[in-house]
Amino acid sequence: MVDRAGAGRAAGMTSGQVSVSAPAPERIEGIDAPSARSTAETLEIGALLAIVGGFLDAYTYLTCGGVFANAQSGNVVLLGVEAVHGNYAQALRHLFPILAFIAGVVLVETLRCRRVAALVRCPARAALLLEVAVLIAVGLLPGVLARDVVVVLIAFVAAVQIATFRTLRGWLYTTTMVTGNLMAMTSGIFGRLVIRDREATAKAINFTAITVSFLVGAVLGGAFCLLLGSRAIWIPAVTLLAALSLFVFDGRFGHRSMDREADRQPR
Repeated sequence: MVDRAGAGRAAGMTSGQVSVSAPAPERIEGIDAPSARSTAETLEIGALLAIVGGFLDAYTYLTCGGVFANAQSGNVVLLGVEAVHGNYAQALRHLFPILAFIAGVVLVETLRCRRVAALVRCPARAALLLEVAVLIAVGLLPGVLARDVVVVLIAFVAAVQIATFRTLRGWLYTTTMVTGNLMAMTSGIFGRLVIRDREATAKAINFTAITVSFLVGAVLGGAFCLLLGSRAIWIPAVTLLAALSLFVFDGRFGHRSMDREADRQPR
């Protein structure tokens, strides 16, 4: 890991790199009615998670020497470059965040297995709690360990988040990187203004909100890093708790509202 001046060997995605790994958002058929969408797919949850994603990128960039740890494109490229040049120690440092990311995805997929799902009733809530716990632990790490370990832990957190929360009102999207969302936002705006496609309006609004939320998270990350230093990582932990509270609220009151709606329907 190096400082910003030598960010070419940073154990993450450096400021000169652009992630192209985000999937192009597509509409998923059969998920249109608001009542059919889970809390995990709402714009409120997506916006909060995008704020977290932007915050984490700003945090690792400012505290870990110009590193973006959310996406792994940079690590994969630098792993290959360092290996070709015989810098195996540096190559190994890029390998650890990749393995942590893989571990996060494997964990989420395990939570979705039928046997595990029977024990964990709400994998999305479990994922949020896990993220909160890891981020709190990151803030407690001594400064000597922070630079190397934080990138690995945040790569794990990013994987858990991106693998758990994949759809926004039926569209595929990401909350830890902005490239795919920016493309979807542009596509939606173009469709509405040029093609006059009314359905593109919702796409433009939703993905603009997600993209702006990511930017807001980055701004907050920069500000709180100046104020709190490494302890700023606790701010996204609080944001994730706010997202978790939406699950609790919907769990307690959402079903009651739906029951009242059903009672009002003519029989």
